[in-house]
Amino acid sequence: MTLDGFLTFLGLAAAAYAIIPPVARLRIRLQLGVQVTVACLALLLVLYFEFFQFVALPCPAVLNAVCGSIQISPHGPFTPQMAAFVVVLVWMILAFGVVTSLPPSRRSLRPMADLLEQLFHQARYSEAVDFIVPHLTFAERAQNRRLWSQRVRDWLAGDRILDVEDLLAKRDGPDGSLAKRNLFGPLASMLPSGHAAQENAERILNLMYLSRQFMDYVSSQRPSVTAVLLTLDVHQRFDFSNRLLESLISAPGSRLYEELERNANYEGIGHNLVVGHNFILHAYFSDVRVAGTLHAWKPVGDYVITSIRNPDEKNVSKLKEKSDDFDKGRWHDPVAVGIAYFDLMVRSAFSQDVEDAMWLAYLDHFVDELAQVYDTGGSGIDNTAEFPIWASRLIYEVVNTLGRWVELTHVAPVNSPHRTFPKSLHLGSPSIPANAARSLGISLHHILRSKRIEDTFAMYMVECAIRDLRYLVQPEDKEARRFLIKSIVSGGGHEKDKAYGARLAHLISRIDYVLIQDAEDLVGAAQLAFPDENFGHTT
Repeated sequence: MTLDGFLTFLGLAAAAYAIIPPVARLRIRLQLGVQVTVACLALLLVLYFEFFQFVALPCPAVLNAVCGSIQISPHGPFTPQMAAFVVVLVWMILAFGVVTSLPPSRRSLRPMADLLEQLFHQARYSEAVDFIVPHLTFAERAQNRRLWSQRVRDWLAGDRILDVEDLLAKRDGPDGSLAKRNLFGPLASMLPSGHAAQENAERILNLMYLSRQFMDYVSSQRPSVTAVLLTLDVHQRFDFSNRLLESLISAPGSRLYEELERNANYEGIGHNLVVGHNFILHAYFSDVRVAGTLHAWKPVGDYVITSIRNPDEKNVSKLKEKSDDFDKGRWHDPVAVGIAYFDLMVRSAFSQDVEDAMWLAYLDHFVDELAQVYDTGGSGIDNTAEFPIWASRLIYEVVNTLGRWVELTHVAPVNSPHRTFPKSLHLGSPSIPANAARSLGISLHHILRSKRIEDTFAMYMVECAIRDLRYLVQPEDKEARRFLIKSIVSGGGHEKDKAYGARLAHLISRIDYVLIQDAEDLVGAAQLAFPDENFGHTT
């Protein structure tokens, strides 16, 4: 390579740097120190070989063997220009390797944070995502002081976070590891503290998690990135999850609505309930413990309750309209979508045998709010229809969903917590069927105690609950059937509510005997609980 050729190469390299994607330039800047070092060494070697005839140095004695096999001469087989070309070629390979393979170091975190702040200030979120996402796991480790240098320093300094149970177990004996750390404690001062890396990592993660504009961008345009942010082990994800779900459920037509609609055909139970490209649902429910850790039920449940309790003018009229087009409009209704969301979450928890009912009791609160705004007084409303108004269909969806959860006890593994039922309705339990049975009884209590809900629809809801009993007839279903009967009769634990008992008796006495004959034990238990009422059927 001649000197002109080398200058041409430098010009082409500068031109290539100017046209490569901005994200690639940002990544090059992260390893700027290494790149400059390699470039300076290569430049010195190239200049040395280009001016070899003027600055040639004699071969050191220790390299005589090497120099003897490689002779550089302007008139020999291996000329200085060839050597310069080899240097440039090696330089290119090393520069490419640094960009693509060299992992970031803790010193990279500050320029990463500075660059990310610039991108966020300019609202260049697409470039920010492409730049930082490959390094998020590294930033997570740095913030949590899990880089090897931080861990070693903390261990030597005795700053390691101790497990409380392990500490209590050893409180009566000598702690050998603590003694060793005290012995090597002075060495900690010789190592970098890692606090700067921790602070810069926190700057990066705060930018990613706390920006409302960025959250809106990734949830709509880059949902796969949203999934990554939800699963990182960082404290910022809790607030991020709450704001994300609240934002999505409050915007009909958002990514959450779309994913739930696409996922609607995946019913029943199993380990593949969520379609892979439904990134947000997959992040929460592919391992439902993520949803449990983030309390993913609260933002959705709270918003649904608020939307019923304080509806805007459009939602008020919607709840009072006919439900003829429910199947078409349900995926734009926050209450219906909220029910579908809880259904997927609870079925995922059951399928993964997680000991958590996922706060499914939010559903009976939905019924309570719907019962308080229930109004069939509008024009053209048929009170004898199966679902007179939109609110009727929503109440039915809750009752039907709770009933399906109760029936999951059939398919629960033998030693699963979801096959157990407590002795009392007032005892807590991680069992999904048990909590669903209690919530079903409470929902019936709200329906029957409401003066707004006519007998025809109220009786239909009681019939739905009785039909759930018809699936609990096997010997192994004895406890489940007992628990569900107790929940129906008492309204989910309101044992002394005589007004509830009176209306329950009134409705049961009107139910067709064909349905009641499979629930004679229910009628008997109701008669025993409310001896002054007439349930109209012989038991």
